Amino acid sequence: MTRGLHSWMYGRVEMRGRIDTRAGLWPAFWTLGVKGRWPSQGEIDIMEYYRGTLLANAAWGSEKQWVPRWDDAKILIADFKDPNWSTRFHVWRMDWDVDSIRLYVDGRILNTIDLKETFNKDKEGRNPFRQPHYIILNLAVGGSSGGDPSNTKFPAKFEVDYVRVYKQLLNPDLSGPNQPVRTDVSTRLGGGRAGAGQPRGNVGCLDAKTGAGAGQHHQGPPKQVCHVVAACISATMTSFTFTLFAEDRRHNGPPFPVSCSRIGCCYWPFLTKR
Repeated sequence: MTRGLHSWMYGRVEMRGRIDTRAGLWPAFWTLGVKGRWPSQGEIDIMEYYRGTLLANAAWGSEKQWVPRWDDAKILIADFKDPNWSTRFHVWRMDWDVDSIRLYVDGRILNTIDLKETFNKDKEGRNPFRQPHYIILNLAVGGSSGGDPSNTKFPAKFEVDYVRVYKQLLNPDLSGPNQPVRTDVSTRLGGGRAGAGQPRGNVGCLDAKTGAGAGQHHQGPPKQVCHVVAACISATMTSFTFTLFAEDRRHNGPPFPVSCSRIGCCYWPFLTKR
């Protein structure tokens, strides 16, 4: 649990692990909001498992205290058509931005939660998914959901290879969730200039067909540190793979969909691994 240590709002959270799917076991990889009481603080179940079923859920406050509203998705382990599924490691992922939460396992989307629909129904009416959340990993036994563990031989394990958090870098002073971080990165990334008609501030732009940069700063010297970069992408592109130089190491990330602002150019808010 990262409560009181670290919390995050927006970005990507992923875990590679192997869960024990025997009777009575109830593993989970989930988050809770830092402010409020359950369920009004918000709950995101990136991975929850019990009774042969994998779940991908979000919960928030209803009109009644302690009673949640749910947006949940369920898939039977048997539906994966893999008799060895439970013996393998899998990757669970959440992609979270101001508009939605998307929950995946092994690249397969399980649930998309529309954050326009997740305002608490109490007097305050806050949206608990527009605040930082902390992370919890646990293995519960039994209970109303876990079921009867009396025929399960112990010990049981929830094995975790890694948990990774990628922060979405957005400038809170700009209007709209899809605006880029506008920062002068030329001193850290070796200069270059933005393409004609693109935002100022040494924001690197990519060619829609070739992916080549109009300037050189998105390629930056590998020995220089850059934690804040924004790239401008033509609206004709749908995705690209980013490369970020940070602390003498190159981080290569997966393709990630771009999003369009109101002025017609698509911006990429870079993610950095923390």
